[in-house]
This record gives sequence, C-alpha cells and structure tokens, in this order.
Amino acid sequence: MDNLYHLTQKVLTAAGGTPSPGDSRSALLKKLLVAKGGTPTWMDNEPSLWRKIATAVGVTVDSADGTWQSLFKSVEGAQNDDSEWQLMNRLYRNGFRVAAEEPLPAPPEPPTNLGDGGDITETQFTLTFTESSGATSYRLDIGDGFDFSVYVVGYQDLEISGSPFLVTGLTTASIYSVRLRAVGPGGTSGNSEVVLVTTV
Repeated sequence: MDNLYHLTQKVLTAAGGTPSPGDSRSALLKKLLVAKGGTPTWMDNEPSLWRKIATAVGVTVDSADGTWQSLFKSVEGAQNDDSEWQLMNRLYRNGFRVAAEEPLPAPPEPPTNLGDGGDITETQFTLTFTESSGATSYRLDIGDGFDFSVYVVGYQDLEISGSPFLVTGLTTASIYSVRLRAVGPGGTSGNSEVVLVTTV
C-alpha cells in the first residue's frame, strides 16, 4: 500500500508534474501547485500549499480550511470523513480532476445554410453549408426520398470534414433529404435543418 509520500508523487504525476529523487513532501506539493497554475513561496508550509492548490483549481477556501481538507468539497467522490490518505487516493484515481476545474465545452451548434452548391447533375451535387464554431467534423445523413426511413448507401452518419463536400452515387431525377450534425470536444449537436435536393 502506498504511503502519503508515494501517493503525493503519483498525484503530482497525474497532474502533469515531475517528481525528482529526494523531493520532500513539501517540495512535491510546491510542484503540484505549479502544475495547477499557482505560485509557491519559500515561506509556504504544507497547510498553506494545500490552500493555494485548492484556490488554483477554483475552490473557494474558507478561513477554517487550513490543510488538505480544503479540497474535500470539490474532489469527485470525496466524503467528509475521508482521511488524507483517502483524499490523496481519490486525487490520484481522478487524475486530479476536481469538479470546479476545466468543464467540458458545450456541443457545437448545428451547421446552417445547407445548400446544393448550384452544380447538381444526374448523379451528384456539392453540399455546402455554414460551418459551426468549435466543430472538428460533421456527420452527414442523406435519405432516399422525403425523409430518412431509407438512407442512400454510404450516407448514414458519414463523417465529413467540412464544406464543401461532393456527394456522389445518386440516381437521375430523384429527390434526396439532407441533414448534418456538428461534432466537437463537447459532443455532437442536434440535427440541422433538412433540405431537399433533386438530381436532374
């Protein structure tokens, strides 16, 4: 079983810091504070370092929060009766991701202004659209007809990089339904508006 010193080394590593041989526990905590964007001073002791670490990750520290307990209120899964060893274990298992830190962004908005690019032929068209802020890719659906009860082969949840995109393999004088979703770090948007495209 890891002792508190070795757990502190693991927490520091999980937070992106690098422990060195011979580091004291205070030195490890100072590195942990730096890894979380704080600034230690030579006067800091372990209680003051914990308070600064808590503040650095967005925790409001009360005047009574003098030690590692300042993090109890925000560490994922922490209980009020956790020991320091239990808290350090939770910090390590969670990669020091506290509830107040680095929330995931919201999914992007659906793309807008879907169109056919003005170059429809018997078997293809160029899909154009206004790309969504924060999107890294898009998911394309093309339905064979006025809805999506039947998809064009290869065009159900197809990942595309952006606008414009050439849609091929269609049938002459046919109607197709087209919709898109935007994908980003925070997830996938809802469906865009549906547009109908008719080949010539």
